[in-house]
Amino acid sequence: MVGQCRRFFDGAKATRDLVEQLGRPLAIDHYLGVYVQEAATGWWRSASAAGGLAVGLNGPHVVDTMLWLIDSRPVRVYARTMRLRDKWEGEDEAFFIVDFEDGSVGSGHISLNASAPVNSRWINGPAGALHLLDDRTLTHNGNDVVREEVT
Repeated sequence: MVGQCRRFFDGAKATRDLVEQLGRPLAIDHYLGVYVQEAATGWWRSASAAGGLAVGLNGPHVVDTMLWLIDSRPVRVYARTMRLRDKWEGEDEAFFIVDFEDGSVGSGHISLNASAPVNSRWINGPAGALHLLDDRTLTHNGNDVVREEVT
């Protein structure tokens, strides 16, 4: 079992339960953004110690849920990173596109520069759409499915 914490919120679990109703292929777009004022610890300032920065800190959350929801083998990945601020050596913005064996496509945007926190996933398929917000609030074709307070 993978222990990624974002899988265990009610909204995320309901998304996993409903995703097959959308049909195939799927198109998933995930934007995960926070604002990091300063490096939280010394190793964040070093690209080699942090393994970059944004991808290492938040990339696993975006990639894991994308793989978990699509449930197909990735066959191609394109990524682009950049640094907007000189607070660290590594990237503070990352973008990637993942092509899957079943024809699905996922895109991710990770930011350490978002002026307001955002964690939003749109999952579109031939038979509808899901919108998962903060892993806790889920709508299916615009109708509320789960509303869990962010604490």
